[in-house]
Amino acid sequence: MVNHQLVIWGPKKVGIIESPVPEPRAEEVLVKIRASAICTWEQRAYSGSQQDSYPLLGGHEFSGEVVSVGPGVKNRDITAGKTVAVARLTRCGECHNCRTGKDNLCLNTRFDRVEGKPFGPGGLSEYVVAPSYQIYPFSNNVSFEEAALSEPLSCVVRSIRRANVSFGQNVLVIGAGIMGLLHGLLAKLRGATVIISEPLEHRRSKAREIGVDTVINPKEENVVERARELTGGLGADVVFVTAGGAAAIEEALRLVASGGTVVLYGAMYPPPMVTVDVNKIHHNEITITGTMSQTREDFLIATKLIDSGAIDLKPLISATIPFSQVEEAFQRALDPTNYRIVVTMP
Repeated sequence: MVNHQLVIWGPKKVGIIESPVPEPRAEEVLVKIRASAICTWEQRAYSGSQQDSYPLLGGHEFSGEVVSVGPGVKNRDITAGKTVAVARLTRCGECHNCRTGKDNLCLNTRFDRVEGKPFGPGGLSEYVVAPSYQIYPFSNNVSFEEAALSEPLSCVVRSIRRANVSFGQNVLVIGAGIMGLLHGLLAKLRGATVIISEPLEHRRSKAREIGVDTVINPKEENVVERARELTGGLGADVVFVTAGGAAAIEEALRLVASGGTVVLYGAMYPPPMVTVDVNKIHHNEITITGTMSQTREDFLIATKLIDSGAIDLKPLISATIPFSQVEEAFQRALDPTNYRIVVTMP
């Protein structure tokens, strides 16, 4: 059998390469990919705004069904025909970070790379072989499209847990892109009151649709004053910065309550320089933290949330496009009015 794989060779330059369908070795699983969402990493590579990844075998938000299982796979739920999500971040399991519960920061994480040859997670392919620890099975009738969003959801699970969002807190999210909305959904599940600040009307509309408590238009309202009004003059217990640059980070420090937490979610390109009043952080015991990817536990939690129906991701899927029209899928993904574009495999 032949495996067709999408490669991003350069800005606006994609192609399909062929390779043999791999055989699973010990403790590996062969997966027939059924759905792959286009993330901002692939968008940046395709648009040319991030040019350090060529040639890229894109696709790290994906799902499929198990074709075959290699010897030594211990998880009895991983069987032929099972719907699974695949977490492609490598974990050595042996470094200091892996052994202390921070496997998202594994010191040996990697994609094996040979200069000039395509590399990457390979989710925009027809088949993939992955170590069994990267395979997360579903027990219920979950669509491949929703299962493919396990990866971005797991990153937000990490962020929410990092901030320790809890009942009765006021949470403010800057940005109502898909990551901002996922923060809103999970914060609501944690019992928080959620405020979202977003300048674009179609995104504010989507935020209202998914049920956040208050949506602020920063073009028409003073976000800091409005947030103080909504929180009894205290500010937000947690502020998640999911969009914007230096200005958004500086605003977050004006929005957060005493003793509160600011979470910088997601990388920013180019990296912004931020002016910070360190005395405000000191005197008000403000915590500023980043959040990176997800742990294996975060990914498991994400799949369980989807599997149980505790979270509905369908409103965040703007379109499904067949693999044969993958270039159109990239063009649609770059349209800021869309959320996730999901490529479906035959």
